[in-house]
Amino acid sequence: MTDRERKPVGKPAKKAAKRVCFFRANKYMTFGLTEEANLTREEGAPHQLLASAWYFTALDDPTEAKLYAIVRKAAR
Repeated sequence: MTDRERKPVGKPAKKAAKRVCFFRANKYMTFGLTEEANLTREEGAPHQLLASAWYFTALDDPTEAKLYAIVRKAAR
């Protein structure tokens, strides 16, 4: 077999995906947004704070729905 007949070995190169959030579970579950996230200030907010991390003790349906909405907005 010649060098030209050999197939490449390994995974093909891919563009790195944007990481917009993280999740950590220890005493509490922590969810947060990274610098890659689409962060926007609340319209009309009198401050410069941007919500970027939350902690919670249980993952119920309302919490899961809120996290889903946050990730959808952050990934835009």
